[in-house]
Amino acid sequence: MVMAVNSLPIGDFKTSRAKSFAWSNHWEVGGRPQCDKRVCIVRNCSSIVSRLWRQFQTTGTAIRGFSSGRPRGTTPADDRYIVLQARRNRRQTEGEIARHTTQATGRPISRFTVARRLHGGGLFARRPVRSIPLTPAHRRRRSLWCREHRNWRNNEWGRLLFTNESRFSLSSDSHLERAKKPQSSLEHH
Repeated sequence: MVMAVNSLPIGDFKTSRAKSFAWSNHWEVGGRPQCDKRVCIVRNCSSIVSRLWRQFQTTGTAIRGFSSGRPRGTTPADDRYIVLQARRNRRQTEGEIARHTTQATGRPISRFTVARRLHGGGLFARRPVRSIPLTPAHRRRRSLWCREHRNWRNNEWGRLLFTNESRFSLSSDSHLERAKKPQSSLEHH
């Protein structure tokens, strides 16, 4: 079967793309090409081409419809809402997000659905980094140390050896909670 396509050079139209190509008024099947159309060979059954042509004549498009199967439990707007909730409160669990989304939309979804949508949005549950809380006295002493050493030269810093690699935070942390973090900010130890 020969098909004339206005915008595609010869050989660009592959069999794998035949399912989703865009049809327009600039092509003909089995007819004489008009103007300066390039011809491509499509290895496709003539019944498929004729069915798509009928679909294009009736609907104006020949885009392949969705496959059968179980419909998604959430809409794209629900997916954005789930990711937004997780970004606003990173310590909220998937079950809590599922309950809030169910209340907001009226459609029940599971925590597993929430986890998949968060993964799709680039958020992954990770344990917070374990660290020792800093008191105001610790902060004052650290600030004083920094002021005393801000004018040091490279040779002075070369004689200093830092051996303590503890992590510190300004607030206490719980080691049982998980936070949602974007994949780009995950620390690899």
